[in-house]
Amino acid sequence: MKKFIYLPILLSLLSVISIFSQKLNYASLLIPPELKKNANAVVRDNATEITIDDVDKMVVYKREVVTVLNSAGNVDARIRASYDKDTKITALTAYIYDALGNQIKKYKENDFLDVSAVGGGTLYSDARYKYIDYKPLSYPYTLVFESEYKTGTTGFIPSWFPINGYHISVEKSTYQIENPKEIPWRQKEINFKDFAIEKENTVATIKYATTN
Repeated sequence: MKKFIYLPILLSLLSVISIFSQKLNYASLLIPPELKKNANAVVRDNATEITIDDVDKMVVYKREVVTVLNSAGNVDARIRASYDKDTKITALTAYIYDALGNQIKKYKENDFLDVSAVGGGTLYSDARYKYIDYKPLSYPYTLVFESEYKTGTTGFIPSWFPINGYHISVEKSTYQIENPKEIPWRQKEINFKDFAIEKENTVATIKYATTN
């Protein structure tokens, strides 16, 4: 009988450990003190993954985890995705966690507001965006925002900006392009020399990563 008891107990313990570890990942206490100094927000994890399937087929996946330390950091935790006639959003979710890493909000694509991206003065435009207007009740809080879209435009591949503002720290940022058909491309690196950036460039793959 004992051998049949061990497995459920073990699975139960592993489940508890897994859930506890996941909560800890989003707890603001885990952020290194030096990253919180003079910062309004900390980017815990910013990942961009791009797949170029053909000259007119591209898939872009983005995942951003941002801990907002005070009200001035809300601008760094925007929940918004743009689209138009050439761009189709295929995935959209957002989660809000409190300071201890407990989930307090969950948004699916149906929860997002869908509005025009231009003002009323424009006669016609198909540019639109979906967004969530989250108003925090306390600080710090952590946003986990994931989106994916498909587009027929490959002339403007999203760039990598691991640091994109003042008073914001970056714990981890990664960028990856997969080009399985090895379609010719051009790239330009600016301001890399002052930062510790890991990179891998081939005719089929571009990878960049930086931490802290």
